[in-house]
Amino acid sequence: MSEGAIEAEVIGVEEFYPHTASPGEEVKLYRRLEDMYKPNAITVLNQKGEPIGYLDPSIAEGILAKMKEGIKFKCVVTGREEDDKILVRIFELGKPEIEPAYPEEEELEELLLEEEEDEEEEELDVLNISAVPIVEIDTEDIPIPIEEIEGEEE
Repeated sequence: MSEGAIEAEVIGVEEFYPHTASPGEEVKLYRRLEDMYKPNAITVLNQKGEPIGYLDPSIAEGILAKMKEGIKFKCVVTGREEDDKILVRIFELGKPEIEPAYPEEEELEELLLEEEEDEEEEELDVLNISAVPIVEIDTEDIPIPIEEIEGEEE
């Protein structure tokens, strides 16, 4: 066994015949909806996305717990199908270091507070504009345009 790798068996491969995988092929560990009634069932898929068997339950339990934590794995076939089994080597890759698609809850709360503050400022601006006092203008002091005067004489 290599350091950081787990040697395991894919069992029940006859159930999925003719789907299989060759030595050196990278395969995927997958939790199928139809296997949810089996507490530790992890299906192994070949590169075509076809199920080739199940990860040995004694290994699957620990792998499944880590998968639920977001840990990713790489799985490579190391041996040919023999006695309804295929040998694989599983490498733990850790959690992906990508930014989450959505901000964390605290960041989301901060964004909502900033939006509320912006809305309050906008409301204050509207209030300030409407709070301008109305001033009466004495119309007697406004000069009358010449055109209006000429029109009255006719």
